[in-house]
Amino acid sequence: MTSTKAGVIMHHCPYCGTNIRDNESYCIKCGKKLPEDMHERLENKKTFNKNWYVPIAILVIIVLTAGFLYIFLQHQTTQAKELYKKGEENAIEGEYQEASEFLMSALEHNQSFTQADIALSFVETAKDAEATMEQAENHLENQAFQEALSLINETE
Repeated sequence: MTSTKAGVIMHHCPYCGTNIRDNESYCIKCGKKLPEDMHERLENKKTFNKNWYVPIAILVIIVLTAGFLYIFLQHQTTQAKELYKKGEENAIEGEYQEASEFLMSALEHNQSFTQADIALSFVETAKDAEATMEQAENHLENQAFQEALSLINETE
């Protein structure tokens, strides 16, 4: 134990608690020999508690896992957006089958991509309308005007 008195560091006798000076070998009150390693005992030794390794390791693992998961999900979202853009371009060009494939791939990469889901339902409706219109054209070629007209009305 140490105390400070007028800028001089004072140690205490481990037996009686009396203040002693740095260079004394015996206590002036109780007369007992002071331990030779007293200065080493009194030094402020702060060591790292090894029990902290496990929580720190767990924290590092959690942070790394969260980082990798975030990067993975960002990559999936980026791929889904690229596929959505390709599907949208194909839908604008009237290539509904390819647009449908791109939009389904976008939904596989990101299931919560609502724009792709809405666009896919639109493309599926457009594919159905296109197929119905082809059937109507076939009826027109066969001079079945009434059936062709009813198919066109259903499509609308």
